[in-house]
Amino acid sequence: MGTKVMDLADFAIDLCKNVWGSDLDYSLDSLKSVDDAIEQICSYDTDKKQVIKPLIALGCYVGEVIIRNFKGEWADEIDTNGLPVGLKVGNVTLQPIRKVFRKYKEGEEHNIHHYVVISVVLSESFKQ
Repeated sequence: MGTKVMDLADFAIDLCKNVWGSDLDYSLDSLKSVDDAIEQICSYDTDKKQVIKPLIALGCYVGEVIIRNFKGEWADEIDTNGLPVGLKVGNVTLQPIRKVFRKYKEGEEHNIHHYVVISVVLSESFKQ
């Protein structure tokens, strides 16, 4: 599972660099570029099936940002595509792939950067 997630995260990095000129470096600030990329994808007049892989890849990248910065770990449960359903940071379960799709479908109220920051703050508050 880990290799597939990492391959997709790498795909997201290449996509953002080559298509939008954004450098993704696994930092929290790089999630702002992920938000921008999703908004760009939303603006394209294309078949919805063509955006599935880029969105999944962006979700895997978001998950890897969380893992690297906040000591999270992917859940053992996988979906029908062989991808993790979510990840855990402390006692909080996050679903970065699902969140990316929600932003794509429902818009700006599903800001990825804010989602991660708020979720991590919540996970810290549950530790106390």
